[in-house]
Amino acid sequence: MDQPIDPVTILAGLWKFVVSAGAGAILGLPAQVRRRPGGIRTHALVSLGATVFCMTSIAVVGGVSADVLRALQGITTGVGFIGGAALLRGDRIVQGINTAASIWIAAAVGSAISFIRSPVLGLVAALVATVINGVFLELDLRMERRAQAGGGEAGPGGAGSPGS
Repeated sequence: MDQPIDPVTILAGLWKFVVSAGAGAILGLPAQVRRRPGGIRTHALVSLGATVFCMTSIAVVGGVSADVLRALQGITTGVGFIGGAALLRGDRIVQGINTAASIWIAAAVGSAISFIRSPVLGLVAALVATVINGVFLELDLRMERRAQAGGGEAGPGGAGSPGS
């Protein structure tokens, strides 16, 4: 018969789940505000899912094992499909590269939260990525406006487009 789980272990796992979902939600905030696909819920679920997969792998095979690395590879592959859905939609236009990258980061943050001693570091990583999204989005928009005012070539899908 399995031994009962220690309440401290349950609380530590719960804490990681909450931090992971919160970090993912932070990552999804820019997409949600701009009404893009893959907003708060998607990012929170991807981050939480990565944490659950990694914690399960650690519980089954131990923290230091090639099998844990296989779990990370599986997460990366699975998230690639979600990112692909954000990129390729029915209108034959490739958009949403930034959303796909944010979803990828959400999985990385969730994975990191399951391995690092302080899950708050995953939250910090999510905040840094969100700041990067905000700062560079503004820079992209300024460059786009400047190109349009000067007759530049950075139109939709060009190097300065906001979704790149």
